[in-house]
Amino acid sequence: MGYNQIFDLFLGLSGVYMLYCGFTGRGSLYRTDHVKKGMEEKYTQVIRWFCLPGGFFAIAAGVLDYCRITPYDKILTIVFAVFVIAFAVMMIRLTEQNTGR
Repeated sequence: MGYNQIFDLFLGLSGVYMLYCGFTGRGSLYRTDHVKKGMEEKYTQVIRWFCLPGGFFAIAAGVLDYCRITPYDKILTIVFAVFVIAFAVMMIRLTEQNTGR
């Protein structure tokens, strides 16, 4: 099993975990002490909004890439990457910047 196949499996399993977090509202993605005051509800909504479609994108990209179905595998991987970058920007906006570390 090569590096690409291991990454594809990791991407698919990450998608399963993201769907679990999105549907149940539980998981390590929700645990943080650095959410800005009054933004807790919005933070939870953003996590759920990210996890549900992001989980589907991750599973689809992992399966398509594992099966070498081109060009859809590359397109979904790029869409998922853009989705993750957008999520990171939202998390920066919703969490405290100075955590005292």
